[in-house]
Amino acid sequence: MLVAMDCETYLIAPGLAAPPVVCVSFFSGGDSDLLLREDALPFLHALLDDSDVVVVGHNTRYDWVCLCNADPTLLPKVFRAYDEGRIRCTMVREKLIQLAFGRLADDHEHGGKLRLRYSLDAVAKERLGIDIRAAKKGSDSWRLRYRELDGVPVASWPRAAREYALDDARITYAIYAEQTKGCIDPDAPETPGIPDEIPQTRSAFWLQLMGAWGIRTDIVRVNALAEQVQADMVRMDQILREAGILKSRITKGREVWSKNMLALRDRVKRVYPDNLVIPLTAQGQVATDRETLIASGDPVLVAAGERSAAEKLLSTFIPTLLQGTQGPICPNWSELKASGRTSCWGPNLQQPPRKGGIRECFVPRPRYLFAVCDYSYIELCTLAQVCIDIFGYSVLGQAITLGLDPHLDMAALLLGLSYE
Repeated sequence: MLVAMDCETYLIAPGLAAPPVVCVSFFSGGDSDLLLREDALPFLHALLDDSDVVVVGHNTRYDWVCLCNADPTLLPKVFRAYDEGRIRCTMVREKLIQLAFGRLADDHEHGGKLRLRYSLDAVAKERLGIDIRAAKKGSDSWRLRYRELDGVPVASWPRAAREYALDDARITYAIYAEQTKGCIDPDAPETPGIPDEIPQTRSAFWLQLMGAWGIRTDIVRVNALAEQVQADMVRMDQILREAGILKSRITKGREVWSKNMLALRDRVKRVYPDNLVIPLTAQGQVATDRETLIASGDPVLVAAGERSAAEKLLSTFIPTLLQGTQGPICPNWSELKASGRTSCWGPNLQQPPRKGGIRECFVPRPRYLFAVCDYSYIELCTLAQVCIDIFGYSVLGQAITLGLDPHLDMAALLLGLSYE
């Protein structure tokens, strides 16, 4: 049996990625129900205990993290249901379907300019041809107001509040059915599905748990970093003013400095090394990006390039790092990109800058530690195994099995040298 589920919660806030649940709506194809948190939790226990029930939601990882925060005894049952493929997500399914058609990142039929969205209303419009955005706007919209109804009997709710919550479950159910058409999982041909759906859905939940738990920072290190960056900015601004790269103007009675782009481009053309072609933008202008400026080797242009990085530190990273001294920094995660990798933002904890002291600001909580592990050329190992699985052999796999470093092995081949 398939049961669609959706939660309405308090609003997400800094340090609170799993806010309190107000209600949970359910739809099973014919019957729908809307239960307050206290009544929904026992019902969810029963659903998870029933091995014949598949529970589907849209961005369901968020719902389950909030529910497990409300009732931690749900957590082992949720983990088991994910492992058994009894929790599905229409957002993850839609990403996998779009990935299969090469459209996960951008809609290439529109020149790569149209970014595909995976919110419930975007997928509903694409799959079902219905526009539910209107219900999320206006004075009668309850999308961001369910906190007002916490503890109020559902029978006393305004009709619009009840219908909005129920519609999310109904629409999710319909999207799941539409996505399933023509999709057969080769590992379970008797069950309609999408290849890799269960592992991707499960990993989305893990990533949501990571984001909700968050990470902390050390106040002493953050303050030291901020002071250092500000001192660097003063030093670089002095260099750029003397070179005419920064120009001043009076705005509202005070002096404001901004980049003199004409002077910056002119200096790039004058000082760029003779053995390097001056990079141009897509519009044919002399490039002034950080890489171009630093590659010039000119002290003034290097200062201009480093200044942009320092400016980003002050405006983006420092405020976030300061937040981590008061409460957890809870980044957002995407379980699937076109490359097959994950992504992280707000901040990007997967790729924090190596330089500048940012990574050193993160600290484990009391009684915890950071553990670091790595696999040697794991991507090449998995590629070799895929070749073995599909074709029955892999030259790359043979090299790895012999204990060779595949990077050195390839370098030797390209250079015409022996591996030794």
